[in-house]
Amino acid sequence: MTWFGIICAVVGITGTVLNIRKHRACFALWAVSNSAWLTYGLISLQWGLAAQNAVYLALSIWGLVAWRRCQ
Repeated sequence: MTWFGIICAVVGITGTVLNIRKHRACFALWAVSNSAWLTYGLISLQWGLAAQNAVYLALSIWGLVAWRRCQ
């Protein structure tokens, strides 16, 4: 695994831990990780990876907005 993959994995896992602890910052970390993987998927012509992370990015933005309304 490359440094890129390791960093993206750590950011994504940290987002999951923050979600478990009910910190809204989890969605920002997921957005960063998903954006990075989306870009990677587009550059490397891995359309499935790009599509999956485009959906995950949209969901992380949706979560950030939804959680903002709850607080």
